[in-house]
Amino acid sequence: MSTPSAIFFDQSMPALASAVVECLGADALESGLVMRDNSGRLRFLASQTAPSDEERDEFERRIQTALGPYAQQDGVLGFVDEPGVQRLLDLRHTEAFTAEHDHIRFSFLDRRIVGMPWLNAPQETLAMPARIVFARKSVLAARQLLSWSPPTLLGGTKMS
Repeated sequence: MSTPSAIFFDQSMPALASAVVECLGADALESGLVMRDNSGRLRFLASQTAPSDEERDEFERRIQTALGPYAQQDGVLGFVDEPGVQRLLDLRHTEAFTAEHDHIRFSFLDRRIVGMPWLNAPQETLAMPARIVFARKSVLAARQLLSWSPPTLLGGTKMS
């Protein structure tokens, strides 16, 4: 596996897919799940049990090298016999997209924090503030309110 000098976002998933095929085989990629976290880093979850510690360390090193800054810092590989992995693998059928690399179809779950508003056209702002229009009854009510005077005391003098 050649190590790219610089890897870009759009190259990260194909790099992971190639590294997984090289390390674990095409069947592992087809039956596993590629996950992208909220910061854009990738991880592969395999539906097979974990290999020996030596093999796993070698696979992790090779995949991290292929991904560069797009590798998850807390590990790029997860296996079905590890806590929580089976639950995430079950999302392949409900929340994951289908992606393809070198004619191999695999599941991809994107967990980046993005929204759809960037697709909306910008809203124009009003050049002038909105006008407030009163109906005739409102004007009469305002006049009565303005001509209102405080109640008088019993002695006939006004309160101040």
